[in-house]
Amino acid sequence: MKLTNEEQNWLLEALKKQEFFSVCTVSEIKEIISLVTKKHYDGKEIVIQQGGIGDFFFIIGKGTVSVILEKEKGKEEKLSELGPGDFFGEIALITGHERNATVLTKESCELFLLYRNDFLGLLSKNSGLEIKVLRIVEKRLNERKIHLSEPQKKSILDRLKQLI
Repeated sequence: MKLTNEEQNWLLEALKKQEFFSVCTVSEIKEIISLVTKKHYDGKEIVIQQGGIGDFFFIIGKGTVSVILEKEKGKEEKLSELGPGDFFGEIALITGHERNATVLTKESCELFLLYRNDFLGLLSKNSGLEIKVLRIVEKRLNERKIHLSEPQKKSILDRLKQLI
């Protein structure tokens, strides 16, 4: 679904406040927003499944989601709750690896989606932006704000080394 001007302006302000995009210029954020689409989810709907393919990044416009980690078969740990302006799935933009957790809507939600292939196409045209994004991912990895397997960490750090 195409975004309205109001939604584009809201996304611009929301993304400028997020660490993941704080290193981007306003024009870079606007370019990212031009690739975003909107999707509605009902309550108690799985948005992403742990182990699934990582091909989207999500920004929450309306509603609340729970991030759940399946530790062992049948045992889950709630990692966090996210609301408007929060995002998830950013590692998928870089690696395309399996999802590290399941995200479930707690109520009716409006999410903004960025396809991995669209984002990679943007980065391929702008290596400066790619370096900025990878540095933020590296920082978040070092601060352990995101949970990744060792191969996923290595993939991101190797890509960063190639670029700089």
